[in-house]
Amino acid sequence: MIGTVQFGLNYGVANQSGVPGFKEICAMLEEAASAGINCLDTAAAYGSSEEILGRALEETGLKDFFFVVTKVGNQIPAGFSLTEARRSICESVENSLRLLKADYLPLVMLHRDQSPAHLEALMSCREKGLIERCGVSLMHPENAQQFLSDPSLDAIQAPANALDNRFREIISTAHANGVLTFSRSTYLQGLLLMTDSSTPAHLRPITPDREFFAQIARELSLSLSALLLLVMLSKSELDSLVVGMETRQQLQENIAILQSPPLPAEILAKIDSYTPTVPGWLIDPVQWPSHAV
Repeated sequence: MIGTVQFGLNYGVANQSGVPGFKEICAMLEEAASAGINCLDTAAAYGSSEEILGRALEETGLKDFFFVVTKVGNQIPAGFSLTEARRSICESVENSLRLLKADYLPLVMLHRDQSPAHLEALMSCREKGLIERCGVSLMHPENAQQFLSDPSLDAIQAPANALDNRFREIISTAHANGVLTFSRSTYLQGLLLMTDSSTPAHLRPITPDREFFAQIARELSLSLSALLLLVMLSKSELDSLVVGMETRQQLQENIAILQSPPLPAEILAKIDSYTPTVPGWLIDPVQWPSHAV
């Protein structure tokens, strides 16, 4: 699944090229479709991403090809009643429909651990035929069980990568219960791929852990990005990986990785048993000085 936050914002600690141009985005969508990639992830909070996608899908004729996942807008204020929350959420869904130029949305998620009670508002949108499935984009493992216990939940999205296993049990439980599972942050916003010299000073505690994966990649004659993506592709409990990219070259590199053979079982076991040295806050971009998730 292509993460499209970079289509609407200068997103990611490793992003050097900024927001791609409209023609570049259209070319990326066409190339992704040709390779069989058929899912897109966006959100109302991702700048102009929804609007750009709506135009690009119409321009390329791929409107009916991609399964588009979006998320409702800003956090609902704590003081809102359920009636006010429902109105705000439904307005967000209707605006996403307009921007994406869609008749209905395949999946809409609450953004950033909003209240499980707000799933009811998404349910009302589903009853109106505006959306097909309801989900939540998780931020905190401790909040997840509240959502998993709701039978109306169709999907979750959670951060997960070779270094971040905070949501492992949650993802496994959701998958076993028939809930669609999506992971994001495969490259930790690109931090896992950066060189030491290009890494901001406050994020350099990542160096020993990054070198652990880099050494394995060298031994296997793989790029670090290939190793990290193949690790996540090995997770059978995940239905889809959200991988962000801002250039066509990055897309092409990811497509090539998808065609690679799986990692050996002993390598996966070695990575699975690795104990990170990085401080806990560093694997959570929300705790970085600036973020968007």
